[in-house]
Amino acid sequence: MRYWLIIICTFCVSVELTSQQLPLFTQYSEYQAIINPSSVSYSYYRDGYDLIFGTSYRDQWNAVPDRPRTFAIRAESFHAPQRGAGFVYGGYVIHDQAGPFKTTGITGRVASMIRFSGDSFEEGAISLGLNFGLNQYRADLADFLATETDPSLLLADAGKVFPDVGVGLSMYKQTDRGDYYSFGISVPQLFGLNLSLRNADNGFDIKRTQHYYAHANYYLVMGQQTYMQLSMWVKKVNDIPVNADINYRYKFSNNVWFGLGYNTTKLLHAEAGVVINNSNLDKRVKIGYAYNASLETLGISFGSTHELNVSYLIDRN
Repeated sequence: MRYWLIIICTFCVSVELTSQQLPLFTQYSEYQAIINPSSVSYSYYRDGYDLIFGTSYRDQWNAVPDRPRTFAIRAESFHAPQRGAGFVYGGYVIHDQAGPFKTTGITGRVASMIRFSGDSFEEGAISLGLNFGLNQYRADLADFLATETDPSLLLADAGKVFPDVGVGLSMYKQTDRGDYYSFGISVPQLFGLNLSLRNADNGFDIKRTQHYYAHANYYLVMGQQTYMQLSMWVKKVNDIPVNADINYRYKFSNNVWFGLGYNTTKLLHAEAGVVINNSNLDKRVKIGYAYNASLETLGISFGSTHELNVSYLIDRN
């Protein structure tokens, strides 16, 4: 409870607080469809898997009782005709909870891929994407503050259902030696949210603002099943310093990978995973686990973060 007491005291002396509001991911290379609606998976243009399903669970700051926890499921399908533009269809469901605050969203996604002149979709394309959906935001105010403070304000759950859309632009390209690089920019939520609860004496306001993302990847292909990946995810929210993740991943030829990374909030990342293929190589299961540890030696220790991700990939061709 001491963490919530600190937050409550902060509310008492501050007019406005701003922070990162959308879910974070350590294995963000697996979640790029959520980060950017225009993104194209490396599993598609490098390995040919054109139907992808995935699920994940993230337990953040395990030293805090009412810590942030995120559950997500996602799906995406790639269609690349011989002529004209290609298309990506998909969607995802995210449930995010931090103490008394809960958000559940159902989002669809569509993107158009335009290949570079004379190239196939495997060799490179520019993609423009759009996501659209509904989000339900709920706050259990009675759990957040003592009901004796103001019973008329804190009677029960307060909630709001609101639509939202996001946009993104990205590209990927194969180099002459067979490596790949990609980058993209996106605004995953354009409309945001304003939720206000007021009575004669008190008020409680929640505002979600736009987040601005940029991400980049470089895949150094070292063999049929072996590669090194360097990736970056940069996040910006108004009035908040820029936050960035930088990760390194190495995948062995025996379908095992490990990775290390760093976040500018002094977090160290470590991850490991395995790829399971069937005999025809037209189906694949990827299982990844990530761990975050804080390098901060001063201030409050919120504990470590655990993240589990499972993906199922299908090559329909």
